[in-house]
Amino acid sequence: MKRILIFLFSFNAFSATAQLYEQEQRYFFWPFNSENTTIYGISFDDLNSDGQAKFVRTNGLRLELLGLGVLLPAANGSPITGADTIIYTSHFCEEIVNGLSISTGSFGDFSYNGVAISVTAQYGPELNGIALAGISNSMDMVNGLQATALQNEALLCNGLQIGARNFAIKLRGVQIGLFNKSNDTRGFQIGLWNVNEKRKWPIFNWKLLPNSTGTKRP
Repeated sequence: MKRILIFLFSFNAFSATAQLYEQEQRYFFWPFNSENTTIYGISFDDLNSDGQAKFVRTNGLRLELLGLGVLLPAANGSPITGADTIIYTSHFCEEIVNGLSISTGSFGDFSYNGVAISVTAQYGPELNGIALAGISNSMDMVNGLQATALQNEALLCNGLQIGARNFAIKLRGVQIGLFNKSNDTRGFQIGLWNVNEKRKWPIFNWKLLPNSTGTKRP
């Protein structure tokens, strides 16, 4: 009964949210600083607008010249730090990108479905695909690849992290870097120093069986 109720609630929420996205449809070029809009083509910054995207979906290419993500490397702490649970489930984000996202730095309630590229840093609740960043990638849920020159972070990583430092609260895949850490692991770590809930080893580390005593918190 509980699962049925959860399903019905999720279905109703999806239906309501889908209607919000579809209230306006725009083609070819349109600013993503909009509301209740689906854009087919190229979405871009409206530098004269003070509004934030809300229920906006881009099917195509999203271009962001001045993104809040450029400030992430200077921020005090991580955008995913303090999360109360490591079991991240999909939710209905205020902005969805189906295709390619290119930005100087992105920060927001994003669902990336495709390829997300940032010159500096980027954060979003959900990635299904590939995220590339110059300095840091922070995602709540990763299904795919996170790659950066410096730091990757995720609540839940189903896939591959490549960077100088990789951290996942829950890892179901592979980390490759100088320093790798995960708190709940089913996968492999390759790097100079690797830490999981079972051991701390150089070069190569792994854990393939479920935890027997529960999941450690960061």
